[in-house]
Amino acid sequence: MTTPVERISRVVETFDGQGVHRTATDVDAASAAWLAEQARSAGLAAGVEPFALERLDLHRAELELEGRRVEGLPLFDWGLTGAEGTRGRLGFLGEVAEIGVVTVGARGAEPALERARTGGPHRAIVAVTVAPQPGLAPRNAEGYLAPAGPPVLQVASAAYEHLQGGLARGAEALLFAHGSRVPAEALNVVARLAGRRKGLAPLVVMTPRSGWWHCAGERGGGIACWCEIMQALRGAAPACDLWFVATSGHELGHLGLEAFLKAHPELPARAQCWVHLGASIGAAREPALTLYTSNDGLESLAVEALERAGADEVAIAARGTMPGGEAREIHARGGRYISVAGQNALFHLPQDRWPQAVNVRAIARYAEAFADMVRQLAAA
Repeated sequence: MTTPVERISRVVETFDGQGVHRTATDVDAASAAWLAEQARSAGLAAGVEPFALERLDLHRAELELEGRRVEGLPLFDWGLTGAEGTRGRLGFLGEVAEIGVVTVGARGAEPALERARTGGPHRAIVAVTVAPQPGLAPRNAEGYLAPAGPPVLQVASAAYEHLQGGLARGAEALLFAHGSRVPAEALNVVARLAGRRKGLAPLVVMTPRSGWWHCAGERGGGIACWCEIMQALRGAAPACDLWFVATSGHELGHLGLEAFLKAHPELPARAQCWVHLGASIGAAREPALTLYTSNDGLESLAVEALERAGADEVAIAARGTMPGGEAREIHARGGRYISVAGQNALFHLPQDRWPQAVNVRAIARYAEAFADMVRQLAAA
């Protein structure tokens, strides 16, 4: 008989080892098949629900500056260059220069950058990503379906010193953000456990499963909790139906959840609660998690379950605060939810890998708490 810590370790290590979890890739498809099998092995009816999109396939993403090439990643909801790239003089964002340079974080609005979508002197932009640790920390493509603005190449923080030299000399650079959008299919994993009483409002447990890199600390904890809740309910006969949903498309404006909601339009308002297992649950490096809930009763239930399990402390968002991640879509539709999500020191970085990015025992405590919440809600 395996322990929760052993099961969680196996799940996160396997997820990390599958590769880079970008939406609609071969890794994404293989990961979906694996996760559906995890649900079936826990006794649930499980499968995948495909949704169509255009995948952005990159051909060349780099900056050539004074004899050095700096690899990067375009912002997926901005423009692209042609195969010949864009050449011009470097200048800080807003200065008169063909290629603007700006620093950005992995999350949050960047007003100056957003203003450059619709006007300004730049034919292209270099965005130096800033995170608690060095590296390339891409921003999510919230406007993926309607890209706009000049091409933006994101580069790692280590490139800034080289860029500063080029800026000081007014150097000329050549920027490539060349790619093509091709028809593709991504997959949501959906599992169900039938309740005893038909007609009761269902309960939905959801977690995103895609991202820019391997995402062990960002996504691994939520996926492991998702699996552990199923294990905790093995052989149970809940009063209401339970849905378990693991969505792709997270880094592309939550396309997977949007597709799921389109396929099941009754669920946002009808579900008694959505339990959202968001980013950085059990991350090992400076996790900063927040609990978001839609009403006082759900907040009390969640806080008490987290305390009983001895889970690491989370901040509690003020009522009405827009939650992060996919819970945002439920909030916007007036649904009821419990969400735990946040950041960590390796958030959106390639270094977010098993095992150093993950605290397995912390995940186990969160999993116990979430299973407690789901049991109580499912029995109501």
